[in-house]
Amino acid sequence: MYVDFGTWIGPTLFFAAQMTGSAFGIEADPVAYASVSATLHLNSEKPWFRKVRIQPAGVGPGSSDMLIPTEVSMISASAGNSCSGMGSKVNCGVVTDKWRVNTFTLPALLKHWGVADGIIFVKIDVESFECTLVPSWIPWLSTLETKPTFFISFHSYVTACTENEYQLILEFARLFRSVLLANGERVRLENSFDDLKGDALLLSDRDYL
Repeated sequence: MYVDFGTWIGPTLFFAAQMTGSAFGIEADPVAYASVSATLHLNSEKPWFRKVRIQPAGVGPGSSDMLIPTEVSMISASAGNSCSGMGSKVNCGVVTDKWRVNTFTLPALLKHWGVADGIIFVKIDVESFECTLVPSWIPWLSTLETKPTFFISFHSYVTACTENEYQLILEFARLFRSVLLANGERVRLENSFDDLKGDALLLSDRDYL
């Protein structure tokens, strides 16, 4: 089972849908959401079409499993590009577009969809908001015997995490049996967040990693 946010216009979502039993996409940029929704329905004859579910919302911080929306601000140099985010900066020019969007916690969305925690691959690409999101999941993940596999893109070139956020992300990473860089190199987490050298991390409880 595959969960994807931000889904953007859907390239990874649609690719994953062809290899998994079901795929869930979450996108908070309304222009990008309109694009991914249109593309999905243009593929309604494909065998993977009914595997895909898309959600026009954002994922907000927190470990609660209560499906209660929290409205937040989003910004972009141009809604629909790949750089819209919930932070204070964007990577693709000067901020010109702003809007409000409902967010839900990831545990609440998974519970709402009836998704079992330990059999999910979660892709996270949220333009530096990962600094806030990832630490907020520690209470939730600490209670799970088998955790989802996460692929997290980091965006220090947009806004770097604070020292405290980096330490919490290190604490988050230590909850998993395996932590890999995008190139497949295994990471040792003995010292500090400096060990997590890369723009993306794969974190899993799967023994084969």
